[in-house]
Amino acid sequence: MPPGPGQRLTGVHARVIATEGGEEPEAGSARTGADRSTRESERAVSTTSETGTKPHYLGLLNAISLAESNAGRYLRAWAAVTPDAELKGALSFVAARETTHGEVFRQRIERLGFSLIEKDDPALAERCRVLGDPALSDAEKIRRRRSETSDAATDGFFASVDERVADESVDLLTRDTLRWYVHEERDSRALLRAAYERIAGPRDGASRA
Repeated sequence: MPPGPGQRLTGVHARVIATEGGEEPEAGSARTGADRSTRESERAVSTTSETGTKPHYLGLLNAISLAESNAGRYLRAWAAVTPDAELKGALSFVAARETTHGEVFRQRIERLGFSLIEKDDPALAERCRVLGDPALSDAEKIRRRRSETSDAATDGFFASVDERVADESVDLLTRDTLRWYVHEERDSRALLRAAYERIAGPRDGASRA
């Protein structure tokens, strides 16, 4: 997930960390608006049939779809103005990947017989404005992205998805989709980390995993 160690999906990872079925958040996960946002997403997802049983992981799928679609938007805004060709390529690649994730999880929700519930992200417009500002240097944008989350939060999110992949109470196709997703997120994180470090140097205290 994108930007440097533990970011890009910065707010994304934080908002997506699941607390399904009233269980406690994963150790090391963000516990602020993250838990609240996921619970709201879970309550919001609506069934298309009166007799449908809502899977306990539906809120996670909804949160991932929304967060990934939003990440695609703000990364595209950055890619459109950076003067650095290599960074532009990395941002554009990850933005396209994030947009695809958003659509795939929307389709998965619909295949389960439910509907994605749109939920405004109050930080999205400002993030697009800042990252899309050609007067702001790439190094400063990287600094801001890095300040939004920690490596531990991102690692905790990845671990929570791995747990869903191993959870046999989750249907097989959803588990396969989550497996594909988290592998791509780890690859995107590595790609953007390398691009960020080339421009702004290593992140303070960053893990080298």
